[in-house]
Amino acid sequence: MDSLEDFMSRGQFVYVSAGEYDVIDGDKHYIPSLVFDGEKGHSPMRGQPGMLPYYWGNTMTECQERCDEANEKMGVDRSTALKIVGQSMRE
Repeated sequence: MDSLEDFMSRGQFVYVSAGEYDVIDGDKHYIPSLVFDGEKGHSPMRGQPGMLPYYWGNTMTECQERCDEANEKMGVDRSTALKIVGQSMRE
């Protein structure tokens, strides 16, 4: 697992709901992913070994709304977030 220093050195990132979820007691619990600017792919926030993942909603839409809110708190608007996510699919 990367240290916090290694993580922060990777540059700008955004949160996105990429369809990752766990089913608990028959309900879906969606897990946000991190997408780093200039890097291919995404990293689901499944937590460290022995910890539960982050759950940001019971629908993909609810999870994405929370991702958008978190991105906005970091000063990243939806348009910029979509560009970063789109580029991660082409790298």
